[in-house]
Amino acid sequence: DRAEIARLKESIHYAFIKEDLKILIDNFTEGARRINTIVSDLRTFSRMDMDRIADVDIHASLEMSLNLMRNQYKNRIEIHKEYGVIPKIQGYSGKLNQVFMNLLSNAFHAIQGKGDVWIRTRSSDSVVEIEIEDNGVGIAKENLKRIFEPFFSTKPVGQGTGLGLSISYGIIEQHQGKIHVTSVPQKGTTFMVRLPINQEKAE
Repeated sequence: DRAEIARLKESIHYAFIKEDLKILIDNFTEGARRINTIVSDLRTFSRMDMDRIADVDIHASLEMSLNLMRNQYKNRIEIHKEYGVIPKIQGYSGKLNQVFMNLLSNAFHAIQGKGDVWIRTRSSDSVVEIEIEDNGVGIAKENLKRIFEPFFSTKPVGQGTGLGLSISYGIIEQHQGKIHVTSVPQKGTTFMVRLPINQEKAE
């Protein structure tokens, strides 16, 4: 019986499975944790109270967007977070999440192969600034004035609706903020978003 058991263990690579089991369990645990985070973030992203002004944690919104878009940048793009000390702002959380998702998605798509994305935040007077920079292909000078136009896109046909930046522009305006872009072809693009901390004090 012992000889038969030994042969059976050898045939199913028992020793290897035993050694590999802990790694497999750790992988399953990590996968379950990521699924939990994604489901939680999706619930937050789609919550029904997005049309009501509330306190918004900009850093939490950025982190949620990164979690939801992990497959677009993992093992390919290094994220550099340069978060400053900023207060919560008043705004529509769901709509601001959409802006950050759009800007980060554009940054990831602009990078062919491996690259870097920088996310910077800071506050000045009554304004919070969010800067998203990539070292991707950049935007041609003649297109810079058009990127916020509805249906305008520099992506190949079928890879974009041309509405992401237009919608983002409208959302920032709704928050009485500003969005600005600078770009150098083949070097990268930077989007700067400026949002008032308090809506009632915004000019």
